[in-house]
Amino acid sequence: MKTISERIADFTLNLTFEQIPVNVIGYGKLLLMDTFGVAMANLEAEHAQAIRRVVTENGSRPVCTLWGSADQVQVAEAVLYNAGLIHGSDYDDTHVGGIVVSTAICVGEAVGATGQEIYEAIIVGWEVIVRLALSAKGRFHDVGYHGTGIVSSFAAACVAGKLYKVSR
Repeated sequence: MKTISERIADFTLNLTFEQIPVNVIGYGKLLLMDTFGVAMANLEAEHAQAIRRVVTENGSRPVCTLWGSADQVQVAEAVLYNAGLIHGSDYDDTHVGGIVVSTAICVGEAVGATGQEIYEAIIVGWEVIVRLALSAKGRFHDVGYHGTGIVSSFAAACVAGKLYKVSR
């Protein structure tokens, strides 16, 4: 019997765009529009400016774009900044988390992925983050934790792994 990690890895690496139901593709596009709207609304927010200062003053190699600008930094720094934009007003969806979209777009940019490959990775990441969060049945908040902080790193790893085309 496969472990949960093996099942998640298999799902992540084997899901293709053609397997995603049409209604999921459509709903995902609505979530993306909302995600980008929230991110752009936070461009001038204090927290965003603070993160931006840190990541741009780091002198990193320009690989990924900081949204709303022409500035580029390393992948991890761009993921941090862009996810901070998404989550800044706390209007992002409860489960899907900004880290999935930020990771997919930043890693996708770094590896030269197509839009379809990036969207496929986003759908994978959303599925992973939602299923992991739902497995706790709302108990993360009951014990003082924010579910996104606990499960988002697993989803981000799946998203990045899919786009980097890692092996199982």
